[in-house]
Amino acid sequence: MAVRKILYQSLQWKSLQFLTSFIVNIIFVRALHAVVAGEFYALVYLLSLIISLFTFGLDISLNYYLSRREMNGGTARRKIITMALLAILISLPVLSFFLPARYAHWDIRLLLFLSGLHILGGLLVSLAGALFTAGGKNHVPARIGFIANMALAGLALFCGYRYTGPSLINALFSLYFIFSFAQGVLLFFLSYRLPFAVRTTAPPGVIAVIRWSFFAFLTNFVFFVAARLYIYIIPYYLSPYSQGNYIQAYKIVEYMGLVLSFTYYPFITLVAAGGQKMRDHLLLLVRISNTVVLIFSLVMLLVGGWLFPFLFGPTFDGMYGIFVCFIPGIFAECSSGYLTAWYFGHGHIRYNLISAGIQLLSMTLFFFMLVGSAGAKGAALAFSLSGSLSLAYDLWILRKQSPYAFRDILWIRNVDWKSIQRLIRSGRSLLFSSQRQQGQI
Repeated sequence: MAVRKILYQSLQWKSLQFLTSFIVNIIFVRALHAVVAGEFYALVYLLSLIISLFTFGLDISLNYYLSRREMNGGTARRKIITMALLAILISLPVLSFFLPARYAHWDIRLLLFLSGLHILGGLLVSLAGALFTAGGKNHVPARIGFIANMALAGLALFCGYRYTGPSLINALFSLYFIFSFAQGVLLFFLSYRLPFAVRTTAPPGVIAVIRWSFFAFLTNFVFFVAARLYIYIIPYYLSPYSQGNYIQAYKIVEYMGLVLSFTYYPFITLVAAGGQKMRDHLLLLVRISNTVVLIFSLVMLLVGGWLFPFLFGPTFDGMYGIFVCFIPGIFAECSSGYLTAWYFGHGHIRYNLISAGIQLLSMTLFFFMLVGSAGAKGAALAFSLSGSLSLAYDLWILRKQSPYAFRDILWIRNVDWKSIQRLIRSGRSLLFSSQRQQGQI
């Protein structure tokens, strides 16, 4: 299958998955309202942290070794199962001590069971997804996610009409986590259909696999924690109502980052191909990102006051003010993705690790400085300030390596449109050449 078709299918299905995820989110928050939705998504983000930790960079390593035909599918799947079981054995006992303090009014045994399903499902989606990426079929996980989201949305709407109160809450919680588990299991078993030819008879061990991608994993994990730190600690400082509004405003930031992240990994491939021209492409992508975020932010400033309660329900009337404080952070979140890809592509993981550390430390500092006086808005502003500091470091390092003018990182200009067309054409050519050399087509 040509790389052009692979990329097209991936973008198509990821876009559909993103759209249906947004729809599922709207259905859930309208049914649960701000307080319960805040508790629900706080638990989801906590479990996502556990999933991110227990990947241990295997998603990166498996993709690397499978693409180089130094590991077969059976070995990869055994490592995935081992890591998934290890995650359950360690995380569930920890959660059994933690959850009663945070969710005393819930059925803890049910929450532990559902949490276990979500952890297993999330790990299988992440790690089995690496097998599909290495096999040139990275559109399959997105297609499965789209189908699952459609079914989940339909069942959630049915439950909304059928149940009320605690019965509705239990039904929606159960549906969400069961579907997460089902997606992971389905992807894992579908991966048996992927052929992986092996050129060596001695596959790398678990330690070697983890060691290979440890620093990339550590950097990504620190970025993950830094971006979501407040979600883990705001329950101790904000009311459930404010927590629910904060999380939904933050999810808007996530959605914007996700839309632009569709181009991050192809850009890493372009960077690896080398050339000074890549620096110009990097600055162009930063300008495109800033322009898209500027237009989106201006629209939301104009209509967000009524749009957020209209979409999510009347209990989310506090989202607008929180979102306004997030706007500088959206610029930083989206632009920094390309700089992170640039340093990864050049093998400068150290810069990304330092940038992630700056964001994590400054986020902690700004949170305690601002949340007491400004509440959820202060937490959002702290996110924006810490993200801006991290971005400033990335831009400073880039300027030391290759000087540029300040206007080069602002907005797209008239002359950029031809550059965008050339970038798309050269991107297809370089991606085709790179993937062909790796034996993926």
